[in-house]
Formats: sequence, structure tokens, C-alpha cells
Amino acid sequence: MLTLAVELPVVIVLLRRASVVVAWPRSVTVIVLASLVTHPFAWRAARALSPDEHTFGIAVIEAVVVAVEALWLRALLPIGLKTAVLTSLIANAASFGVGALLWWLR
Repeated sequence: MLTLAVELPVVIVLLRRASVVVAWPRSVTVIVLASLVTHPFAWRAARALSPDEHTFGIAVIEAVVVAVEALWLRALLPIGLKTAVLTSLIANAASFGVGALLWWLR
């Protein structure tokens, strides 16, 4: 899944830069499960949008995904809320950007 290929290394790097000390199997498991929970929701919700709703709808969907994943990270890793939100925001922006670029290049 492209989302994990982009988000997993981004989150790992961000956690290391924030000096988060956690065993890598735990952090990888938490990150993968977060995506497995939110990714199907995001895709189903995005596919249900009409063309008129698309831009605003995608923004809302991404905001919900960032919030859910941030709360997930905060609950399961030894990080603060600010770090969790920024990590989730940057990781999701990266995967959204890569996906948009690939769609544009097709």
C-alpha cells in the first residue's frame, strides 16, 4: 500500500527527531495499524463524494484521518499531543502529496 510506503518512514524519522524512545517493532506496529484503521474509511468516504463536494470533502476526510491517527499515536506511544498531531499531519500530507503527484502523472 502506497500510504504505508510513504508514511511509515516519515513517522519513524519524525519520532527519532523528536527523541521518542520506543522499540522499533512497537512503533512500526502502531503506525501500520493506524493506517489500516483510517485508510479504508478515507477511501470509502472519498469515493462517495460528488464532483462538487470533492475539494472540501477531501480536506475534511484528511483532517479526520490526521486527528484519529494523532490520537492513536498519542495513546499508544510515549509522545505528547503536539508531537502526535504534527507527526500525523506531516505523514498524511506526504502520502497525500505523493498520491496526488502520481495521479497527475498518470
